[in-house]
Amino acid sequence: MAGGALATFLGASSHTDLHILLLAHANVFLYAFAFWLCQPVLPFLVQSLGADMVVFGGLKTAFAAIQLVGSPVMGRVCDRWGALYALNASQAGSAACYLLLAYASSIPLLLLSQAPAVLQHVMMAAQAAVAACSTMEARSRGLGRLSLSYGLGMVLGSAGGGALAARSSHSAVALLAGVLSLAVVPLNAALLPPAAPPAAPAQTETEASRWSTASEESSSSSSSGAGGKPGGTPGLHLSGIGHLARANTAVRCVLAAMLCVGFALSIQRASLSMLAPTHFGMSVEQLGLIMSLAGVLAVLTNAFLVGALTAAASDARVLTCTAAALVPVLVVYAYTSTFEQLLCVLVPLAAASTVLYTVSTAMLSKAAGAQDAGTAIGLSHAVRTLCDLASPATAGYLAQLGGVPGVGLCSAALAAVGALLLVLLR
Repeated sequence: MAGGALATFLGASSHTDLHILLLAHANVFLYAFAFWLCQPVLPFLVQSLGADMVVFGGLKTAFAAIQLVGSPVMGRVCDRWGALYALNASQAGSAACYLLLAYASSIPLLLLSQAPAVLQHVMMAAQAAVAACSTMEARSRGLGRLSLSYGLGMVLGSAGGGALAARSSHSAVALLAGVLSLAVVPLNAALLPPAAPPAAPAQTETEASRWSTASEESSSSSSSGAGGKPGGTPGLHLSGIGHLARANTAVRCVLAAMLCVGFALSIQRASLSMLAPTHFGMSVEQLGLIMSLAGVLAVLTNAFLVGALTAAASDARVLTCTAAALVPVLVVYAYTSTFEQLLCVLVPLAAASTVLYTVSTAMLSKAAGAQDAGTAIGLSHAVRTLCDLASPATAGYLAQLGGVPGVGLCSAALAAVGALLLVLLR
């Protein structure tokens, strides 16, 4: 009875898929814990090496750029060899990042520590696992539940990082994060589903065939469509990434819409940090409160609101209505001037951005089909990373040109374009 309730809560399509989703949630928790363990100490670690905030900004940019390249590739790994194999590669990449960071003794080594981030896509691999182990109806709910594990790891990691650094050293915190990331790899390997013999395309997918590298359906669909040999051959066939975006109209339209809406939200978030002390008169503590509140709202939205919305309407309708509702909220943001007003606007902003992210990920995985779901999720992550890369400079330019009104109105216009694209898709 308890197992059935847990399977329903996590979105598992059957009791046999439950252990896979539990493993995915454990990976997300450990990934978030290790990542946020290092975040409070990273600026101080950079400073201890004699670097300034310009180098720190460059480190963040390098991380985002490398992740932009790695997202579609790791999505392809999910489709070709299974999401749980991708989890192992992602955790190993995370461990390499943190261990190199722990032993970095110069600025070049510090920058080099970001190179393994090309593999650091635990959340994306876990989302691909949910896509493979959930029904169409439960997919949005299952994807949203991952945020609970991430949020718990984020809260505990952030608090633990600062406390551990005060009692040991900054390098010791990074070393602990590396050891924790590496420790989960054998656990993943031990619990991987066994490989299955090739399945005929007409057959219903079983648990084993979904995770097997020998699935004839997956190989033939991905390889033949991506320029691979007929019948399917082992390998990533990276040309399938571009083929999916070109050949699948639904995937292309959703990605284009989320590029517009995601860019609007990224600009708003970047402007908030820039204008917090000057326009809103906020202190460091108040900015921290805003960020914490946004995180809590995101977790609550994924836990309770996403499932209710997708049960009441289709993913396309939920996505379209949420993007449209975001437009007036961003217009209101354009004319906020106090901390109290900002708190009021933050609630619908945080809820809408969470719904858009979770439901668009589910919609892309469905539109791409089982054989390309991981690639579609990887492309979604790449779009988000691209938005985060371009938004700081754009937000700075708009803020300098027109202040908060300029940022808010431009973001509202981008969200409106995204909503229009979704209407055309429907």
